[in-house]
Amino acid sequence: MLTNPITNDVFDYELHGVGEEPLAEDHIIINCRARTTTKHDISLTNPYADKPITYAVETDLVGASGPPTITIPAKKKKGVYTLSITPVLSG
Repeated sequence: MLTNPITNDVFDYELHGVGEEPLAEDHIIINCRARTTTKHDISLTNPYADKPITYAVETDLVGASGPPTITIPAKKKKGVYTLSITPVLSG
C-alpha cells in the first residue's frame, strides 16, 4: 500500500506470484519526489564465483527503469544494479 499523506491518496497493490530461487534477501524503501528522477544502487552477489551470472530484471512499477539484465563476471563477488525511479505522482 502506498499512501500520500498530503493528498490522502492511497494506492493499494495486491501481488500474486510464485517465489522462485533465489528468494528476496531484503526489503528496499526508496524516498522519491514526484517528477524528479531518483537513482538507487542495489548490491547483487555472484554466489558462483567460478562462472559469471546474469540476473534478469523485471518490474511493473510505473516510472521505474534500468537495464533489463546485469551480469556479474566470474571471480567477482559483487555487482551493482542502478534503478532509476521517476514517479509521476507523489505518495
